[in-house]
Parts: sequence; C-alpha cells; structure tokens
Amino acid sequence: EREVEGFGGHSARVSDLSRRLAVRLRLPAEDVEVAASAGLLHDVGMHLVVPPDAVGRPGALNVAEWEVIRAHPAASAMSVSPLRSAAAATTAIREHHERLDGSGYPLGKKGDDISAAGRVVAVADTYDALVHPRPHRPALTSERALETLTREAKDGRLDADAAEALPSVVPRERPVVRAVRLEDMAHDWIEDASSGGPKRRG
Repeated sequence: EREVEGFGGHSARVSDLSRRLAVRLRLPAEDVEVAASAGLLHDVGMHLVVPPDAVGRPGALNVAEWEVIRAHPAASAMSVSPLRSAAAATTAIREHHERLDGSGYPLGKKGDDISAAGRVVAVADTYDALVHPRPHRPALTSERALETLTREAKDGRLDADAAEALPSVVPRERPVVRAVRLEDMAHDWIEDASSGGPKRRG
C-alpha cells in the first residue's frame, strides 16, 4: 500500500474486520470469505487510477480529482476480475462505497441491490478510515467512530445490523499508560523514606 498517512495496513485491517463482522452477523460461509477477500482487495484500483498527490496532500479535492477517486471501486473490481480466486468478490469490491439510500458511488445502488458482503465491507472500511489519520484530518477515537457509524446507519446510509454488531468485533483500544523509569521510582522511594513515609493526600 502507498506510504500515505493512515493508509498503511488499511486493506489488511478492513479484510480482518470484514471477516469478523460477517461471522458475527452469521452470514453464510461463502459470504464470509467474499467479505474478507473484498476487504483485502477493495482499494487496489486506488493505486491504479488515483494520482499519489491526490490522496497524500491535505486540503479539499478539486472536481477532477474527486471524479477519479469515485472511479476507484470499479477499477478495483475490474483489476481483480480475471483472478479466479477473487472473482466472487468483485461485486462487493465495486459496492464498498455504495450507500443504502442511493447516495454512494460508483453506481448509486440502493437497499437490497447492495450485496450482504458489500454492506459489511462498507462498514468495516468506513470504521478503519475514521480511526486512522488522513492528510486532511486527524483520527477519531474508536468511540467517536462507532457513534458516527451508528448515526450513518440511523440515517439510512449504512447497514444497521452491521453497524450494531461492529462494537463487538473491533479491536479494543489499549489504555495509555505513562512510562515510568526505574530511576524515578527509586528516587520517589528514597524521598518517602527520608520524610518518614509517603505523604497522605487529600
């Protein structure tokens, strides 16, 4: 994947999350594999049709750049279609930016016209994009990203079942622990000893 802020490892993470989400939703085994494959390959067209500077710089895209970006799902599907192992995933790859209300791209599909695997990958892709930084914005916390996806589902754009199941399968955020040097701990212990023990606070 391109060395662009936030994109490193994106496809692998989307594939893993798509698989776990599909399993959680109890989709048929075939759809689970399709979702995982589509998650891994959904952005290969980005590398083929989108200039690096269009995704790697801060600021808004111009009209021409946005049109190229919108073409990448179809380019991804077309590029993997000759591969027998990936052929079943081409529909979900093409659909990962479609939205249930028809506001997505490239085809503006609506509702049940979007495959189950395509809906899953759309949720996984959106979540991973939100929790990693991009050149034009910082990353969201997992909590804020989940709130955003819940809102998108309530507004009829993302699959409600997938959005509801997402919190149970996303990797948990590790608490931030301040690093403490042994020298600092020893210094504190010496100070406590010399003052008759640790001071009570409050």
